[in-house]
Amino acid sequence: MPFNEQLKELRLQNNLSQEKMSRKLDIVTRTYIYYETGQKFPSVDLLTRIAKVFKVSISFHIDDKGEYTVEIHSDSTEKEQNE
Repeated sequence: MPFNEQLKELRLQNNLSQEKMSRKLDIVTRTYIYYETGQKFPSVDLLTRIAKVFKVSISFHIDDKGEYTVEIHSDSTEKEQNE
């Protein structure tokens, strides 16, 4: 699932509006909406803040063609993968 869809899913699972989420991240709501719709991609600093808000880890993979994927992992998923 693309990062922007994962981000939206996490927000909805946590019963947060886009406005509340943007306040938690200390960014403008319109900017947050760009991230959630895939029009823009957050900086590494913002990815770190997103991970802290949701208590998740975020992995960023770059292949040999320079294409990347970003995945959000819940703590329980991370623990299961490490066992």
